[in-house]
Amino acid sequence: MFSSQVLVAVGVLVIQAVAQQNNKPYSTRSLRGDSIQPATNITLEYTNTPPIVAIIDINDESEFQLYANEYDILEASAETMTITALVNDDDLTQFDAEGVSYTIDEATTAELEEATNVVQQPSSIEEEGEALEKADGTLMSFRGISGYSCYRTVEETYATAELIEATHPDIAEWIDIGPSWDRTQNNGKAGYRMKVLKLTNKAANTNIKKPIMFATCSIHAREYAPAELCTRFAEKLVQGYGNDAEITTLLDHQEVHLILQANPDGRKMAEAGQMWRKNTNNRSCSRNYGVDLNRNWPYGWGGEGASSSCTSETYRGASAGSEIEMKNIMNYIDSLGWGNQRNIPESYYNSVNICRPGTYCPSSKTSLEMMPSL
Repeated sequence: MFSSQVLVAVGVLVIQAVAQQNNKPYSTRSLRGDSIQPATNITLEYTNTPPIVAIIDINDESEFQLYANEYDILEASAETMTITALVNDDDLTQFDAEGVSYTIDEATTAELEEATNVVQQPSSIEEEGEALEKADGTLMSFRGISGYSCYRTVEETYATAELIEATHPDIAEWIDIGPSWDRTQNNGKAGYRMKVLKLTNKAANTNIKKPIMFATCSIHAREYAPAELCTRFAEKLVQGYGNDAEITTLLDHQEVHLILQANPDGRKMAEAGQMWRKNTNNRSCSRNYGVDLNRNWPYGWGGEGASSSCTSETYRGASAGSEIEMKNIMNYIDSLGWGNQRNIPESYYNSVNICRPGTYCPSSKTSLEMMPSL
């Protein structure tokens, strides 16, 4: 059995127009304010190194917040004034250069590496031979991610959405909104088309502007749960339509728009066992590349919690809305009629049901309350 701290760390893996195509390297910044010279002669490389668990000494609460914005924090202690975080070799080099006091938790690091290796193991012959039995409430059988069989892969998520559209054409539409980063490279031989699953009774209340619920799911690649939650939510809605009065009322009078996989390229990296969070824009940095799509929104870009360091897990990108995935999402949001209300993306944090003034909002349960328990 793995320790609770390792399970938390593995939980980070489970539940979290092409931009800047020039070769200009980006500057990075020190955690404690010193400038660092930008890298030169960038060489793209792909690494598969498990993270290191470090116990970092902090001086005050503001410094804790600084680290919390940059790293995945496993534990914090006000008594000892330390935080336990997932870091990499580059981070340790930076700590040494800045005089940051830290120790490596060798035991937890080893446990985490072992747990990560379990995820990276290929399926057995028996597992390859048969898919998992259909889980309660799901529409189709799926094998799932290796080591986490209750979470659908990108391909299985897409297959489910295609099945929903094919079997419920009156209430479901699977909409193409543009390519992922990898799809824009190598003549489109890799990557994915990003898609939205739209659910509503197409024939009902066509004379009104229906209130809209919009959600992006698993915008952080290693956060497996949101994509599965949204997919099962969609399954619950289509299965309940015509059978459940509340669901029927919801889809008659409202629209539900779900981007089931908001970061499909990064998700495939995570599915292979990487602790991958960002997209796969390999022009963003020499190592630990990619942009945190959740920090790339134009609204509030560069604010608290976003890093200007291209190696950071919270790297905000070269400019607001720079990433192709974000452009796809924003263009789709604009098509829904929200215009320039850039505060709207904040709503997706809680996947809330958005009812605009002058539109009909049923008094029954909201979309969020009807989310199934996993």
